[in-house]
Amino acid sequence: MFPISPTSTLSHNTAANILINNTHAMTYLSDSFPTSKTAPDFSALSFQVAKLLRAFGNIRRRRSLSADEYLIFLAIGQLSLASSKAILTVKPTTYHDISVALKIPKETVRRKVARLVDNDLVYITPQGVMLKNVDEWYTLSSALFKQTI
Repeated sequence: MFPISPTSTLSHNTAANILINNTHAMTYLSDSFPTSKTAPDFSALSFQVAKLLRAFGNIRRRRSLSADEYLIFLAIGQLSLASSKAILTVKPTTYHDISVALKIPKETVRRKVARLVDNDLVYITPQGVMLKNVDEWYTLSSALFKQTI
């Protein structure tokens, strides 16, 4: 169910399932979800989103990276690293590959990669962009998935 404004026209059934209080906040009643499905776990999702926001805030505070720069850094590592058994291979990735992976313009990638170079996280080669330190990528990437509060 998508949020609606207090002035939206509602069918009788929908209106019965949504309470709109005086502050224009919305409360969804448990019976507003189909009986064949369980209600979405908004609490768990909210917790996960909070962890993601903390990770982005921490990277901004510690490394002065914007959200775009952080995502591009993550993409560079994801596109550059390959492992088989005990061997880790690091190869350059191109602005085009990053652009396609994140669905953002190549020129935006180029500008943001320049900031990553300034932050000493990546370097440019004739073949593309390389991680400067795989351990740093691992540390900054794993921050997104830590289970701590």
